[in-house]
Amino acid sequence: MTEADRYNERLKLAATFLNTVGSGSIVVGAVAPVVGLITGAAGAHVRPAVLVTMACLMVVIGLILHRLASLTLKRLV
Repeated sequence: MTEADRYNERLKLAATFLNTVGSGSIVVGAVAPVVGLITGAAGAHVRPAVLVTMACLMVVIGLILHRLASLTLKRLV
């Protein structure tokens, strides 16, 4: 394996990590609380405005991480 191959593999691993963390941010920060609120399984009483604001924030964070992963892959040799 050449040095360029190793470099590419490290970049792909970093991009995969960023993409996975981004997806997890969306699921844990946005989808799960909304489902909990709809089903009544949410333990804490949170105002819907706060829930929507936090869900939107987590979606934005997830999308930013996904974009960083895409930009990382553009650096492949």
